[in-house]
Amino acid sequence: CGLSGDRMAVSSGTKRPVTFFCNGRLKQSSYHLRTGSTCELPRVRADEIEMAALNTIRDMFNSPVKFLAVIDTSINYRYQRSEKSIGTGLAKAVEKGSVTRDQVLLCTKGGFITGETEPPTKAWFEATYLKPGILKAEDIVAGCHSMTPKFLRHEVEQSLRNLGVETIDVYHVHNPETQIPEVGEAEFYKRLTAAFRELEALADEGKLQVYGTATWHGYRVPAAHESHLSLQKGLACAEAAGGPKHRFRAVQFPLNLGLPEGLAHLTQVRKDGRPASAVAGGLPGHGS
Repeated sequence: CGLSGDRMAVSSGTKRPVTFFCNGRLKQSSYHLRTGSTCELPRVRADEIEMAALNTIRDMFNSPVKFLAVIDTSINYRYQRSEKSIGTGLAKAVEKGSVTRDQVLLCTKGGFITGETEPPTKAWFEATYLKPGILKAEDIVAGCHSMTPKFLRHEVEQSLRNLGVETIDVYHVHNPETQIPEVGEAEFYKRLTAAFRELEALADEGKLQVYGTATWHGYRVPAAHESHLSLQKGLACAEAAGGPKHRFRAVQFPLNLGLPEGLAHLTQVRKDGRPASAVAGGLPGHGS
């Protein structure tokens, strides 16, 4: 499934349908919940944001209508509080019988270095990442991003604890295009292949079902742009990592009236060399 849709949401959470591709066809969920932001709202206390998020989750799961709920979050949203809110709300709903786990498509992301409930301190960062050997200084790009195998494994396992589940349905490498201007295209795709190889291993262990890339502008900018992401090269990385039955099954990027490039601009190239938009021609199942 290639997830798309409007990724702009308030920090307290929003509830709305989301359009997504599955087996080459457009489908729509009954609800889409996206909680959290990497930024704090200065006039709203953290506990008020938490309550608003939990109320949104409760209202969604208490709906009398049977539905597929797409929950999209990330470990760095509100310094892990977003995932923890979702985990609390989902556990309560399952216990109450308001929803089953199969009714929820749970998506989260990793790539940005984050604190735990608050911005990371130097002491916390050293104790969490450096001393255990999860990260080295050279693994960090642009002062905030990493997608090394050890780091992604750590983030997946932390997200599982935060969400209170055994398996994440869709796990995205978060804004991988952050690295391209810093390391160059050739090194970037080597790193992406290594990241995908670790996600394949995590899928083998049952910790995630499929994986993808959640991006901001990578798929929407032209090939000449320093942060351009190629869907075909990404697929090649997945095939190198997992063979023809790889689990690279999702991409995410903004698509709305204000940000139409994923559909309106020919930023991708099909296997046959023809130009295509990310939506209409670049995705698996759409003539690529």
